[in-house]
Amino acid sequence: MTGISQAASAIQGVPPPVRPNRGQMLVYYAACGFPISFLSMVMFLLPLRARELGAPVELIGIIIGAGSLLGMIAAVPAGALADRIGARQSFLLGAVLDGLAAIAFWMTDSYWMMLGIQFLRGIPHSMAWVASQTYVAIIGGPEERAALTSRFSFATGVSGLISPILVGSVAELVGYRSAFFFLAFFCVAHVAMALLIPDVRSQRARAGGSGGSAAGYGVALGLLRLRGPQVAVLLTFIRLWVGTGWSSFFPIFLVERGFSPLLIGTVLSGNGLVSAVTGLGAHWLARRTTHEIGTAAALALAALGMALSPHLAFVPVVYLPTLLLGTGSGVSMPLVLAILGNEVPAHQRGVAMGLRTSANQGGLMVAPVAMGFMVGGLGVPLGFLCGAIFCWAMLGLSLWMHLTARGDPGRAGAVEPSSEAGTRER
Repeated sequence: MTGISQAASAIQGVPPPVRPNRGQMLVYYAACGFPISFLSMVMFLLPLRARELGAPVELIGIIIGAGSLLGMIAAVPAGALADRIGARQSFLLGAVLDGLAAIAFWMTDSYWMMLGIQFLRGIPHSMAWVASQTYVAIIGGPEERAALTSRFSFATGVSGLISPILVGSVAELVGYRSAFFFLAFFCVAHVAMALLIPDVRSQRARAGGSGGSAAGYGVALGLLRLRGPQVAVLLTFIRLWVGTGWSSFFPIFLVERGFSPLLIGTVLSGNGLVSAVTGLGAHWLARRTTHEIGTAAALALAALGMALSPHLAFVPVVYLPTLLLGTGSGVSMPLVLAILGNEVPAHQRGVAMGLRTSANQGGLMVAPVAMGFMVGGLGVPLGFLCGAIFCWAMLGLSLWMHLTARGDPGRAGAVEPSSEAGTRER
């Protein structure tokens, strides 16, 4: 940026825009998957540790789901916070608080205390995850957004690949309880990485604007009047329903069939591997169909993987469901992010990502509780089938909403790239 443009920004009271260079983007992609990695490792350890302490299956589902109630409520304010103070700062705060939660899990030997800690842990997860998505949503224009979000999906998929193997190995060495202490060091490492990337904000946020009043809820309600965000929110809820419902109870199912923690970690990490690879193909798919149709097709495959997995619980075919679930996860994330990125002005994308994260947390909260009762009452095979049928029904609803909205001129606002700021409202 030239000295003249810097001076002009200073005269206008707006800090000069900053855009990450290639090296900083590599650091960002290395760090952006932290919320997924941390959540994946917590979700791996929680049911196994709670079961170790004697918790019934139904209560395990409640413990897992409890982490999403406050996270769902806090996600929109977390987006408004990211719009106001910057995505990097919000990410840092969330990562520090996640580290404190990991220490609290390590210190307790009561599954009732785990329930309370998990209840509070949803807040920092929303902060870090919304911030991670907001960062990538404001650094490019519409023509490059699918490519950027595909790389984001690849990075988070790699995180999903590594984290189950990593935490499974640690748990096998030191036990489920002590593995939580390892998670605190994991948080510290990602705080250090986040400090290396620049503070990037939308042009209006740099000028002192915000995502809206009332902690962003007014903006969020306005976005929900539009069909594009409505469909994106429903699709992201389905995405988390199938992934969380499967990962919450399939490890217990495998333990009861003699699988070791490390082997279970490889099964779950296969999801991350496939997600990382297929996420890169979302950009190709986005050119050949609508984002909504592509997402629904991918999630239908994921639901099929859920339904089949109890019947394939033996090596090597136990990895086949992870192929289907990983495809659904990998393809759907960048497409949902692109839907919101294209429909929402830059200065409101933090709130939009908060809205998406509220739907995520809704899926994280409802799926394990509902699946816990279905699995407890019907058994894993029939419980997973019922969960898959619910997903297919909701996908049909999302496609109907999308197809009947064609020709609806209402949009939140288009954006185009700015030579200096990355994006500006049009």
